[in-house]
Amino acid sequence: YEINDTGIVLTPIISNCGSLPLSWYRCGVIKFSPDGRKMAAACNNDDSQIGGLELYDFDYHTGKLSNAIVLDSNHTDKYYYGACFSPNNTKLYATTSSYGGITTTYPGKVRQFDVSLSSSAAIIGSNTLLYTDTSVQTGNMGDLKRGIDGKIYIGNNNISSAGEHMHLISSPNIAGTGCNFI
Repeated sequence: YEINDTGIVLTPIISNCGSLPLSWYRCGVIKFSPDGRKMAAACNNDDSQIGGLELYDFDYHTGKLSNAIVLDSNHTDKYYYGACFSPNNTKLYATTSSYGGITTTYPGKVRQFDVSLSSSAAIIGSNTLLYTDTSVQTGNMGDLKRGIDGKIYIGNNNISSAGEHMHLISSPNIAGTGCNFI
């Protein structure tokens, strides 16, 4: 629904695009790039511990989504939850949340995708693992938030002797490990 200076427009804009199963959109976030031209959906079905990360073009004049690209999906450790774009709109960061199976606990991870590349295959191929949480506690990696300082902050609810803590991407416009994940 469009929200403008006169209020909420009651006629919805519906976009039929995307490839992930509807049941996967049970948990996770939707985030827009700072320029409003891209949208990312980090999603998962927490009952079956599967999920994915999808990227869309967004036309902020019409409200339409298009050109969906599944960046990653349907693997045991791809329980996507959080997402955030870099300040210059070129990188997408995403977290997979830790969770426990019957005999195995899967660690949370932080990944980076270069969404400025010219093809879907190149964007998917840019998937760079920045961090793996070595804790065995479930639900560790939370959402990502861009601060007013341009850095990206990631919550981690790992309750341990060290207490809860945050992670930081101090140079989020830089590709790969040069983004300085702390």
